[in-house]
Amino acid sequence: MITQWEIPTVNDGETYAFSETVELDGSPCEFDFVWNSRAEVWTLSVSRDGVPIIQGAAVVLGVDLFERAPNRPRGALVCLGVSMHETPGLTDLGRGARLIYADPG
Repeated sequence: MITQWEIPTVNDGETYAFSETVELDGSPCEFDFVWNSRAEVWTLSVSRDGVPIIQGAAVVLGVDLFERAPNRPRGALVCLGVSMHETPGLTDLGRGARLIYADPG
């Protein structure tokens, strides 16, 4: 059975970088979000026990951000939103775009 939950994100339109600690596969992972104003895209770095899982990945709708990560958790990390052809804008995370972790169990 697949279990999924939303990764908490900040959405006040004035925050350009923030961090969240989320438990994945039984251990805490640090999620670091940074808004890249030049590319107009959120980037995400995730680490577990100080070991990077992904670094500076663009948050793109409909793509498993852990797909090519060598130290990946067993589940998929996907941003879902209204349109599958866009990247979330500065105020979209947590509103029209949600970051979902799906754990196959």
